[in-house]
Amino acid sequence: MKSRILLKEIPTGIFHSAIFTTYSINLYYLEQQVLPLLGSKGIHYVSILADGAMLSNQLEHYGYLSQQRKRNYAVHGIQSNGAFHPKLIYLAGPDSVLLLVGSGNLTTSGHGKNLEIWNAIYVNSLDDAKYGFVVQAWNYMKLLHADLGDSADSKLKSIEENCFLLANGKEVESAIFDLDGQNQISFHANQSGSSLFTQVSDIVGNDKIERITIMCPFHDSEGRFIQELNRRYNPDQIDVLVQADFGVLPFKMKSQSNVRFFEWKEVIQEKQRQSYFHAKNIIIEGKNKNYLISGSANASIAAFGTMTIPATNQESCIIYQSSDSDYLELLSIKSVSKPVNLEDYKPENESKLSESSELERSVFIKSAEKNFDTVNLIFQVKHSIKYGIIQLFDSKGTMQLEEMISLEAGEHFQQISIPNGLALLFVQISIQGIATSNKQFITDINAFESTNPSPRNRSLNQIRKLIESGNFSTPKIIDYLNTIYRQKEEKKGISKASEQEERIDELPKDEDDDLLYLSYAEIQERATKIDNQERIQHYIEYKGVRLWESIFSYLKESREKELQAKIDEEETEDINSSGGRSEKKEPTPKRSISKSNFERLKDKVKKFLDSYHEILRQKTINSKSEQPTLIDLSMYLIMLEILLHLIGYKETITEEEKEKHLLQIRFSKKENSWSEYLTQYIGMFTVWCTQSEGFKDIDNAYYRLKLEHYKTMAFKTNLSALSIFTIVNEEFDTINLMQWHQLNLLNSNLVFNPSNSTHTDTEEFISFIPQNVLDNIGESIIEDEISKNLTQLAAIKTKTSNYDIGDFYFHSELGYTYLDKVIQNPNNTFYKLFTPGFEWDEEVKNYWNGHVYSINEKRWLKSRKD
Repeated sequence: MKSRILLKEIPTGIFHSAIFTTYSINLYYLEQQVLPLLGSKGIHYVSILADGAMLSNQLEHYGYLSQQRKRNYAVHGIQSNGAFHPKLIYLAGPDSVLLLVGSGNLTTSGHGKNLEIWNAIYVNSLDDAKYGFVVQAWNYMKLLHADLGDSADSKLKSIEENCFLLANGKEVESAIFDLDGQNQISFHANQSGSSLFTQVSDIVGNDKIERITIMCPFHDSEGRFIQELNRRYNPDQIDVLVQADFGVLPFKMKSQSNVRFFEWKEVIQEKQRQSYFHAKNIIIEGKNKNYLISGSANASIAAFGTMTIPATNQESCIIYQSSDSDYLELLSIKSVSKPVNLEDYKPENESKLSESSELERSVFIKSAEKNFDTVNLIFQVKHSIKYGIIQLFDSKGTMQLEEMISLEAGEHFQQISIPNGLALLFVQISIQGIATSNKQFITDINAFESTNPSPRNRSLNQIRKLIESGNFSTPKIIDYLNTIYRQKEEKKGISKASEQEERIDELPKDEDDDLLYLSYAEIQERATKIDNQERIQHYIEYKGVRLWESIFSYLKESREKELQAKIDEEETEDINSSGGRSEKKEPTPKRSISKSNFERLKDKVKKFLDSYHEILRQKTINSKSEQPTLIDLSMYLIMLEILLHLIGYKETITEEEKEKHLLQIRFSKKENSWSEYLTQYIGMFTVWCTQSEGFKDIDNAYYRLKLEHYKTMAFKTNLSALSIFTIVNEEFDTINLMQWHQLNLLNSNLVFNPSNSTHTDTEEFISFIPQNVLDNIGESIIEDEISKNLTQLAAIKTKTSNYDIGDFYFHSELGYTYLDKVIQNPNNTFYKLFTPGFEWDEEVKNYWNGHVYSINEKRWLKSRKD
C-alpha cells in the first residue's frame, strides 16, 4: 500500500474538468487549497455534489471565514433517504479519464489528516480493459445529477463533448471487467432494486469463504452488518479492525465465537502519520478467489443493506476479485495473534460521532442557480407550506433579499429577480424565523461556465467578458457571430491532418446535434426534431441566449452608471463651475483606418446583416416553417442591438480625415441602409411568428418564464429602434415610411405584447439604446419620440370589416398589413396587401409578395403587377 498526498499526484496538463462527490465539505479548504492546486494542474471546470445536511451545516458557519470572491465552481447539496455518502473524484481531459474511488471527504481530514483509501483507475484508450468501468461510473455520475437544473445538465454535456472517451458513447455490456485473466474489477453503487450487499453476494456466489477482514470506522451499534456477513458466508473467522476515540463500534453486538477485534495500529505494517483511519475496506478470502470491497461504505446496514433490506445511503465502491492476489498484503495488513477486548474501547460517554444525514425538512431546495439578475430555484416539497420566506444570503451570512412563498407538496420551479451584480452564497426557506428547508449553495452559472473547457466556448467567453467589462465591440461581436455561421461549412472541409482530428470526425451524431454549440443556422435546420425534454436546457443555455444575457447586462449596467454620473454631476455642479455644469471630457479619438480597410469592414458588416436577412426571408416564404424558439428570439435581440450600436459606430478614414458610418443610416435608393435592415428585420420576424402561430412551447417553467421575459425585451427594443427610425428619417420624403413604421408598431405589439399591456415609463425603453447613441442624437429627443410612439400605438384604430384602400387589414398569417388595392368581381373580392415582412418589389416600390388575397377563398393568387 502506497501513501500519497492525493491531489498533488494528479499529472499536470492532462485534465480540464473535475467532479467531486462527498459526504462532508469544507468550503474554506476547497477555495484556499483545492481549487488553486487543481488550477495549477490545468483543471478549472470544477463541481461538487455533497450531502444536503452537511452542506447546510457548512454554509451556516462558513460566513465567518468566507471572502468576497467570484465563485466559478458549482456545488449541489443532495437529498438522500439516508446519507449522501459516495466519495468519487472524476477527472476528465481531452483524451483521458482518471477516476478515484475512495473514502475521503472533501475536507482537510479526507485529503490528508485521516488515513483514507483511494482506488485510481486511469484510462486513455477505448481498447483499455478498464474503459467500461469508467463509463459505468460516469453513468452513475449522470444519475446523481438528474433534476439538478440547467447548469448541471449543461456541465455533463460539456465534459462529454470535450472528452473523447466519454463522447464516444460506447455501450458497456459487461458489468465485470477482466484485466489479465486472473484479476477483475467492477463498479458498484446502491440501486433501488439491488443493495450493495446483494451485489457483493452475486459476485462471491458459492465460493467457500474462509476469512473476512473489516476495516471500517463506523458500525451498527448492534453489529447487524457483521451478523449478516456471518449468516450469508459462514466464514471460519471475521476480523474487525478498530480504533479508540474515533468512529462508532458495535458495542451492543452479542459475542460471536468467530468474530475478533484488532487494534488497527498493531496490524498495519507501514508506519502511518495519521492518527485515525477513515478508510473503508472489506477483504473476503475464499477458496477459489479473494475479494476486496473498497470505497465509501461503512460496515452498516444503512450503507450496504441486506439481501432483503434496501440500503438507505448513497454509496459507491470498487470490487476487486482475484485468483492470485493477497489483498491483505496489498493493504499492508498483517496477522497478529492477540485480539483486543471491545469493552476496553468503550468510552465513558456515548459517542455521537456518526456518518448519517439527519436533516428532515418540509422543503428540500434541490438546485439554486444565479444568472445575472435572476436566481432560479427547484424545490421538492414534502409537506405543503404557507407564508414561507425565501431568504437569499451573501458570503458573510447576511440576508440580502427575501420573498414570500406558499407551496403545495411536489416539485416546483421559482425564479427570483435580484439586483444585477449582487453576490450571493446560499438560499433557504424559513417560516416565522425557523428554517424549514436545507441551505443550498447558489451556483453562479455564468461564472461557472466561464471555466467551460470547450474550445468553441472560449471565444464566447472572451466576447462575453469583453461586453461585461463595458467594452462593447460591434465588429468583434460580428466576427464572432460570423464564425458561428461558418462553422458548419468549415467543419465539412476539415482535413484529417492528425489523429486527434480523425477522432473528432468519428464523434457520434449526438455530439454534432448539441444545441449549446451548434450555429444558429444548424439549430434551425434541426429544431423540428428536438422535442425531447432532456434537451430543454440547451434551448435556455444555447450560446446565443448566453451572449444576449451578457449584452443586456452590459446595457443595464451602463445605463445605471450613466444615471448615477448625472446625479453626481448635478450635486457637484456649483463646486465644479461657477457658471453651472461643467462640460464632459471629450473621449480619446479613435485611430483612423485606410479607405480600403474601411470598405472591407463595411462589406463584412453588410454580408453579416444580409445573412440574417436571408434566414428570416426563408422563414417567411415557407408557411410550414417551425415555430421560433427562445434561441431565435435571443438571436433576433442580438441582431437588433447590433443595429442600434451601428448607429453610434463610426470609423475615421485616413484619406478623408472624417468619420463615417459603416452603413447609410437613412433610407437610400442606392444601397441597403440601416433603416431598411431594421424595417425588414422587424417585419419578417413578426410575420414568421404570426404565420407559425406564436413561439414554440416547451413544458418547462424556466423556459416559459424566460421566453416571456425576452418577448417583453423585444417589444421594448423594437419600439426604441422604431423611435430612432422616425428621428433619422424625419426629412425623408415618402409616405411609405409612416406606413411601414405603423405596421411594425402594430405587429410588434401583436407578437411581443399580446396582452396589450400599457407602458408609460420611457426609461424602460431607453435602457435598450446604447449610451453613445443617446448622446449623439439626444436623450430627450429619443425619449419624446418613444412617448409619441406609445401614444400613437394606443391611438391607432384598426377596422375589422368594411375595409377601404389605405386601411390596415389584419391577415391571420401575416398580422397587420397595408391595403393598397381592392379588386372586386361579382363572385369575389381580392386585396393587394403590403407588409415589411415581404420582400422589396422594385416595380411597386413597396414590400409585396406579387400576389393578391382572395377574401372568399382565403388563399393567395398570382397577380399582374398593374
